[in-house]
Amino acid sequence: MVVDTVPALVLHPTRHATPSGPPPPLPGPGTVPRARLVRRLVDAQDARIAVLAAPAGYGKSTLVSEWALRDDRPFAYVALAGAHDERLTRLLARSAPAGGQVLVVDDAQHASPDVLRGLLETAATWPRGRTLALVSRWAPPGPIGRWRAHRRVVEIGPEDLAMTHLEAAMLVAATGLRLEPAQVDLLLGRTQGWPAALYLAARTLAQAPDPQLALGALSGGEPLLASFLRDDVLGALTPGQRAFARRCSVLEELSAPACDAVLDTHGSGPALEELVRRGLPLTASDACTLRLAVHPLLAGMLRAERARVEPELESTLQRRAALWHAAEAHPRPALTHALAAGDTPLAGRLLWALARPAAAGLPTEPLEPWMPRFDARAVAANAPLALAVATHRLLTGRRAAAERALDAAERALAARTAPADGRATHAATPSGPADERATVGATPDVRAGERAAHPAATAANERAAQLVAPPGFACDDGAAAVALLRACLAQHGLEDMAADAAQARTLLPPWSPWHALALLLAGVAAHLGGDADAAAPLLEEAADRADELPVVAALAHAQLALTAADRDAWDEAAECAATAHAALTTGVPGAVRALVLATGAVVAAQRGDIAQARHDAVDARRLLAARTDFVPWVLAEAEIWLARAEILLSDGPAARGGLTRAAHLQPRVPGDRTLERWIHDGWARADAFAETATGDGPMLTNAELRVLRLLPSHMSFREIGQRLHVSTNTVKTQALAVYRKLDVSCRSDAVARGRSAGLIGEA
Repeated sequence: MVVDTVPALVLHPTRHATPSGPPPPLPGPGTVPRARLVRRLVDAQDARIAVLAAPAGYGKSTLVSEWALRDDRPFAYVALAGAHDERLTRLLARSAPAGGQVLVVDDAQHASPDVLRGLLETAATWPRGRTLALVSRWAPPGPIGRWRAHRRVVEIGPEDLAMTHLEAAMLVAATGLRLEPAQVDLLLGRTQGWPAALYLAARTLAQAPDPQLALGALSGGEPLLASFLRDDVLGALTPGQRAFARRCSVLEELSAPACDAVLDTHGSGPALEELVRRGLPLTASDACTLRLAVHPLLAGMLRAERARVEPELESTLQRRAALWHAAEAHPRPALTHALAAGDTPLAGRLLWALARPAAAGLPTEPLEPWMPRFDARAVAANAPLALAVATHRLLTGRRAAAERALDAAERALAARTAPADGRATHAATPSGPADERATVGATPDVRAGERAAHPAATAANERAAQLVAPPGFACDDGAAAVALLRACLAQHGLEDMAADAAQARTLLPPWSPWHALALLLAGVAAHLGGDADAAAPLLEEAADRADELPVVAALAHAQLALTAADRDAWDEAAECAATAHAALTTGVPGAVRALVLATGAVVAAQRGDIAQARHDAVDARRLLAARTDFVPWVLAEAEIWLARAEILLSDGPAARGGLTRAAHLQPRVPGDRTLERWIHDGWARADAFAETATGDGPMLTNAELRVLRLLPSHMSFREIGQRLHVSTNTVKTQALAVYRKLDVSCRSDAVARGRSAGLIGEA
């Protein structure tokens, strides 16, 4: 932290004549100039009203002082320290409307709304050049929108007063601290440009033994910042308002419904509006529904205060926040709050709710960041959590870990339904006990004299708990999920795979979209077991019912494409392969994507679309190179059919490598017959290709393969050139290259060699 930053410019104060009232306070030494804001104020000569509204510490009064130094008009200045309605009324009556002048009312929040509204209504009628400047911690009353439309008002708010990178660097340098530009950006992000917070944070860092470490841990709990927030920001709140803000700060974003749920009450909307009027740094993310984001420094300070003053409420508040976010379909904050509450059963239900769309290939909250938050003991004791972990491990190609988690889920399910003292045992309910719910009621300012749990909020929490948990999750859905995962893993062979899929279908409710997965797995088991006739209707029904499950749709249509290709029904295979590719989403696992691409590659190569075939083959080979421990039958199918595509693309070495890997995978699918047959067929094609001159030699290019595919026809080189949109000479050059690579000397021999190598289909 020794790189120079821009030195702070110092405003040199000069006296400015003021015809009435005390002169405005002059900028002190080291004040960072706000030229961009001063220009807006000086140039707004048509504005009759200037509103500078922002919480404490945003430099409003300092900006007015700089404005007075740069504006040619005289300034009349009055600062209010309490209710001064009569003083304002006299000042307004004494201020003559003639001539240019700026009347500054600082701390205008202390005046009554009626007097302020009258003052603004009068100022709106003043002649050009005369301006009323209201400096307040919150927006004043009055028809600001109407005056804004008529260009009668200029407004400076927190977003304007927030410091830029250059201004922040100047302020930091003025404190004697030197920061790198990236560190200034980090500090700016932590403080959101709040000038007073920036200054106090810079002083905190300057006093720290390791400023870099202190910058990373900077929060509103630092003594200098906490003192400022406590005295200047929260000092105007009543005890009830302070408690409301402290308890609701458990939320990342404040809204009336969220605060009602966390406090187990109602009436939070007016309380939030009052906090805004009291000048708290709350940013409206949605003005229509009053959704407010708390400044991170204030949120940190309130969290620290809550931990110190009301530690016994923490788990209750966090749990209620989790339930509300779950009901609103906000997975990330719901999980965050559940973990903060120490409610592992609730967190497990939430994670399981996220794992299901992830398994379907739908966009959802990533599961990986949450996995380190749960240890093996928590997984073993929580069936929904174990199912979520098993699903995640399966999707990310960690089959052995998925099997262990699935075993844990089965044991946990058995423990939940085992009789104990004549009754079934159940996991803890997501909501807290009744005495906890009654602990955090409405503050006196929200609902005087009422502390009991409000029925509407309690009902909302109960609805949230139902939404979080899988429907009917006690035995049926959990057992169905276990059966589906067992069938996916197929760890005990195709016979058990089919049995698990059948069991899942009996356990799933009739409306469940997961019937499509059970049908797919049953169809795959039948097909790989050698019963193609039994597999076809199962795969077709799975494809028809997989609209809500992209992974199942992609796999089902890919399987149909492979069965069609196996019968040399290439038009049908092309249609199914295109549908499978269209079903791919960003959430589809890489191995499944590789299988779909391999299917598309072999179909495209067979139909003569060499460029597309090579593109799909390269992408599939890249995905398979990850070498994940995915489901063996998926990987084996992908390797086999990609190898066949690579033979058609004259890449013999890659094809042989893929077939070798498929041969190692096939024994891990007990009961298989189809994979074994495909592998033998692949080796026969690879051996035939190896017997040609190009088998271990140079690959045929895309252009050469296109010419080779047309050589069996009766077209002349000129007609082939017209077909391919190239010149006759180009076709001759490419044909000669084909002859050389196939070690032949004429067209008929090239056709015969191409057919024997599998590069050309039979006539």
